[in-house]
Amino acid sequence: MLTKLRALADESPDVGLPDLMRAFDESQRGQLYQALFESRARQHASRWLVVVAGCDVLFFDPQSSAELVRKVNIDGPAGALRSVRFVAPGNGDGEAVLLIGAANGIYEMPISASQPSRTYLFEPKENVRGGVNAVALNGDDLVATHSEQGAIHWHRSDPKQAMPLLADLTASAQAVRHAQFATKRFWCSIDANIVTLPATDLQADPKVIDAGQSTITALAVVGDDIYAGTANGEILHWADGGDSGPERLHAGSRRAAESVNLITTGGIPRLFYTDTSLAV
Repeated sequence: MLTKLRALADESPDVGLPDLMRAFDESQRGQLYQALFESRARQHASRWLVVVAGCDVLFFDPQSSAELVRKVNIDGPAGALRSVRFVAPGNGDGEAVLLIGAANGIYEMPISASQPSRTYLFEPKENVRGGVNAVALNGDDLVATHSEQGAIHWHRSDPKQAMPLLADLTASAQAVRHAQFATKRFWCSIDANIVTLPATDLQADPKVIDAGQSTITALAVVGDDIYAGTANGEILHWADGGDSGPERLHAGSRRAAESVNLITTGGIPRLFYTDTSLAV
């Protein structure tokens, strides 16, 4: 069957594999998905698995997750570490960087460095116990989300100037999470809403997408497709940039979704998500 599918792909190069697979019956499609997945050569593309704990950035070998290969201690003014994001080379840099969310700000650290190259601070409110949940970078714009502080914007060229973002929406919010630049827009979640702004005008009026009653705990935007996971375990999908109501892809099991992402392998897009169980 796999040989037949590949022959069809050669004959119709403009047709995607998911459409070509409709020529097979349902039971055959299941076998084809498995065969395509197993036929791909295994490639070790990831160099490190990076984790933050306390004031340490821990680098593990992804092929042997128990092996700690490097540790960087950051004892800086932004406080204890809470989150980390890898940013590939770009934005005028020749080296990838880690954006490390902390209690009172963000550390920016080149991947091979032993200390941060920049620190972005904000003035914390009283009795803040959490930290930065997520960070997104787009050119000179750096945005962080923090459930107690809201959303904070810096110009990368001026790390000392923290500016509140979406203040009216976050003032009474319980959960301000996620940060992503995609489709020329900035995206985050505030309680049970997805909020988006033009990437070129972060002070513009936001677009708010209502996801229902449950807090959003996972978010990914891929083209015009929006995927969200909720505190009750639902996985939701908007196919048109959020202009209409969502499709429920998974009904949930009362375990909060922790991550969601769309990854294309072998020409087949696959949606991966995790919750508070050990399953993927």
